[in-house]
Amino acid sequence: MLRFMNRANALTVFGLMSALFGALLAVQGKLHFAMVALVVAGLADLFDGPLARTIERSDEEKLFGQRLDSLADAVSFGAAGAVILYGAALHKTPPEQLLCVVFAACAVWRLAYFDTVGMQAAEEGKSPRFVGLPTTYTALFVPFAALTRMISPEALRIALNVTALVMAVAMTSSIPIPKPGKKSYPLLLLLALGAFGFHIGMALGAIPT
Repeated sequence: MLRFMNRANALTVFGLMSALFGALLAVQGKLHFAMVALVVAGLADLFDGPLARTIERSDEEKLFGQRLDSLADAVSFGAAGAVILYGAALHKTPPEQLLCVVFAACAVWRLAYFDTVGMQAAEEGKSPRFVGLPTTYTALFVPFAALTRMISPEALRIALNVTALVMAVAMTSSIPIPKPGKKSYPLLLLLALGAFGFHIGMALGAIPT
């Protein structure tokens, strides 16, 4: 079984573990450290694909990597993402709890669609766009929404609820989303590092909340 281990799959698993650790931190009330862990998971998912393409792999190894990546995304940005949203919720009302569950379900639905339709189209190079919002954007939008804690606790609550709702709809929609090209990677990396830095600063008390 371990014969499928390579650098890309190791990075995928590392990202998965980071997101799960973020979920544990969130339910302990350590919001900013949880967001840092989620950003790290997103960065791992951003680069495991390009890394995999530099490795000579058999068809079986490629299939394993695709399945592993999809399952990791479902857990990292669906299940763990929902737990992080739940942990960040201030009042945890029944509607907010339901929204977290719906968010996770929409993420899994989006990944199932991609595995069925989107992956084949991507391999054939048919479209430069995704159909619906990729689940990985959880690692970007949720941490940025959480920065509203600097404004007020109520602003944080509203921002996270709106983000979860909009993302749930976008993930299951037919909205065309441009695929990030090589030129987009520096921008995505800069945004991720910006969110990472802000949350580290707030977690350590260097930035007031």
